[in-house]
Amino acid sequence: MVQPPLFIDDAPVAQVLDDASALAVAHLAALFPELAAAGGAAARVHLRRSLAGLLLGEGLPAALPPLVRGPAAFGDPFDLAALPLPRAADGYGVQILGTDTLLDRRSGSFLPVRDAALDGLYPSFAAAFAAAKAWVKANPGESEPPLAIVPASFDRRLGRHVLIYGVLPTVP
Repeated sequence: MVQPPLFIDDAPVAQVLDDASALAVAHLAALFPELAAAGGAAARVHLRRSLAGLLLGEGLPAALPPLVRGPAAFGDPFDLAALPLPRAADGYGVQILGTDTLLDRRSGSFLPVRDAALDGLYPSFAAAFAAAKAWVKANPGESEPPLAIVPASFDRRLGRHVLIYGVLPTVP
């Protein structure tokens, strides 16, 4: 059975990071009493941040992939209002890279942008991220397609969704 992917903000990951950093500082405090006082809280926060970075793959050799997904799992967060787009965006879409499909809000399936049943616009990056995360967790597997959160719109004249930047490739 394939284990669903983990995200850095998942409760079990957060609990393990909290426990590991607290235990490490407690052990270090036995040798360095300064860590038993106020310095221990700051050390715990710093250590937790470092451990999270390791899980995200920061500073690890390329042979060891990230163990969890972070806030940029589906692309860097962006604000539609701040982007210089070639046409106005109506929302955020979750796209399978290399395709013209978006994640449908009602069915939780990927549908082509020309499908009249598609409801693929999310009101915020956070809402699109949550939907992409839920889809990844519900569909674990070795051949998981690369997903990205993209600006998208709905063309009322054509009666279909539009990918502002077109079909983004899976690799640059």
